[in-house]
Amino acid sequence: MSNEHTQEVLNQTVADLSKASALVHQIHWYLRGPGFLYLHPKMDELKDQLDEHLDEFAERLITIGG
Repeated sequence: MSNEHTQEVLNQTVADLSKASALVHQIHWYLRGPGFLYLHPKMDELKDQLDEHLDEFAERLITIGG
């Protein structure tokens, strides 16, 4: 049985999570203004969560030969 469709979906998910993580990282570093002290650590938390999910999807992709 082929995992081709699953690999395509996982590849897209890995790409999307990578892009989201990069965007959150940029927001984290360029954030300014009155919400800085509240939002700055929230961006850390969000990036960590995205990276955890990214790792899980990437490992699954490798496991099925993608």
